[in-house]
Amino acid sequence: MKLFRKKSPSPTILILGAGKRAGNLYREKVEPKPRAQSPILGFVPLEEPDNAIPENLILPRKETLMQLTKRMKVSEIVVVQDHPAQKSPVQQMLNCKLAGI
Repeated sequence: MKLFRKKSPSPTILILGAGKRAGNLYREKVEPKPRAQSPILGFVPLEEPDNAIPENLILPRKETLMQLTKRMKVSEIVVVQDHPAQKSPVQQMLNCKLAGI
C-alpha cells in the first residue's frame, strides 16, 4: 500500500522593517539564493531602507498591512526593527494575527 503525503505549501514571508537589521537579513538569507527559491516577498519599511535591499523588494505603504498581506498571499510576517522603541503598527499586526497570518 502506498501512502501519499500532501506537501505543505512553502511559507510566503513579509518582512516588516527595512533598516540595517533587515539589510543584514537580506544579505545572509536572501541574496545568496536565486530569487525563485526565496520565500521572502518583500520588505515594508518602518524606517529609512538599507542600501543592501534592492529597491524592487521595498514595498510602499499605500495600504494597510492586512490588505497587503491578503493581496500578496502572505503566510508569515517577520518583524525586524533596528530600535526597540521604534513605532510599529501593533494594531495592524494584531489584526493579521487574528486573521491567521
